[in-house]
Amino acid sequence: MKATTIYFEFESRDETPRIAAPEEYGELLGAGTLMDERDAVDVVIDYPLDIPTTLRIAKPITVERFARGVADAYRVIYANDGPDGPYGIAGHGIDELYLESASRRSNGMWHLMIGS
Repeated sequence: MKATTIYFEFESRDETPRIAAPEEYGELLGAGTLMDERDAVDVVIDYPLDIPTTLRIAKPITVERFARGVADAYRVIYANDGPDGPYGIAGHGIDELYLESASRRSNGMWHLMIGS
């Protein structure tokens, strides 16, 4: 399986869409596009975490479902990672993060490109 990359873009962009509030940035382009045909996929969440975690998303795995799943996972991570938390958030608040793209690697797992 070759790597596949999906870029997340919004119809109107006054500023970069943040993971904390993706609904504020207009319509997600290609929202209904199927990203992966498998029954479920694993997404590696490792930035800005010292201890990475994995998110599982079940089908249908569309661009919108994927983006919202990632945003929801980050909200949970940040809500549960106080001092000495299980993820070790390093250096960035959730309001600084945005989803640029996701790539499916040869092992089948999706990896995120998170900007800050």
